[in-house]
Amino acid sequence: MSEVFYEYEKNLVSFCGQYCRECVYCKNIFGMRAKDLLTDVEKSQWIKMVWESLNAPFDIDNFIAGLKWLASSPGCPGCLAGAGWSECPIRKCARAQKVRGCFKCSEHPCETVSGEEAQYQRKLIEQIKDRGLEDYIKFRRGEIEESQTS
Repeated sequence: MSEVFYEYEKNLVSFCGQYCRECVYCKNIFGMRAKDLLTDVEKSQWIKMVWESLNAPFDIDNFIAGLKWLASSPGCPGCLAGAGWSECPIRKCARAQKVRGCFKCSEHPCETVSGEEAQYQRKLIEQIKDRGLEDYIKFRRGEIEESQTS
């Protein structure tokens, strides 16, 4: 992995170890699907009549406005870039500790990642600690096997 590419990619590993390239928000999956659906809805001559007959809990104009909003989303550049959930307890903790992520924190594991809801994050953090950040990225990208490290 070139040094320039690695420098970019390491910024796509969040405070909790999530690799942004695997995230539906980063890949803007919802935005792309909304664009496709919006195209189909706008082409439909019958959508308003059909919508009214469905007794939907909201009107078609609000639905279209929501699709337009979602379709205009650029996706998420990652929490290190300031995007994502601003109230994330892991992000708040890492910033308070002045560390790149839990995998660099001397207090890990701690209360912030001790609950059942953080089980997946603990797994990711341990993978980074075991492999190192560069090999973790290579692993997540499928460039090295489960048992390989450099």
